[in-house]
Amino acid sequence: MGRVQYELSPLSHRVGIFLSTSMVIYPFWLVNFVPEAVSSADSKCKGGFDFWRPVHLSHLFMWAALLIVLIITYPLTLVRDEELREYQLRLFFSDKPIRLPFGLITRVVCVGPQFGGFGYCRISTVMLPLIFRPTIGAEVFVAEHSACLQQAVATMYGSTSSSTGAKIGTVPSRRAAHKALAPTPEGQSFTQSVGSDPRVEAAGVGRPAAGS
Repeated sequence: MGRVQYELSPLSHRVGIFLSTSMVIYPFWLVNFVPEAVSSADSKCKGGFDFWRPVHLSHLFMWAALLIVLIITYPLTLVRDEELREYQLRLFFSDKPIRLPFGLITRVVCVGPQFGGFGYCRISTVMLPLIFRPTIGAEVFVAEHSACLQQAVATMYGSTSSSTGAKIGTVPSRRAAHKALAPTPEGQSFTQSVGSDPRVEAAGVGRPAAGS
């Protein structure tokens, strides 16, 4: 049992960050280097600069928000803690990992195209799926996950068998105690089995009746 760390290579995040950064820079380039036609005082059309329109601002805010989301959710590593029986996803702007217990996982499969075994994996849970791209390859990760679960199941059944064997070993002593409390065979008086108890003698149990 231990911790296994998987380095991640989020290709979609990298493409998204590059595209978002380009779209954030685009309105500045458009406003400062591409002239916009404006009418002058002499009714002539001239080229002007530094004209920020609502379309420029909305474009800038939308792509800037997308860029921030991609940077915050940029995945770094995925740790499998076999002792705690969970996966821990670490993001770029997060001190605490996102914990994913094994009990919530329903399926782990490869998704999308696999180029030489390298592609994306999907961990399906009862809540939301987790999609990531391990550097060791999606097929290798799925195989290691299956091996980990098989080992955990074997360990669980081994401990269950040991505990069951320990319980079975205590059965004879309980049976012996039950046999000791069983009624005495015919021909023996009840006094011989319980008459030695002072409380029983004080209660008059097992004493012969007067005049008998």
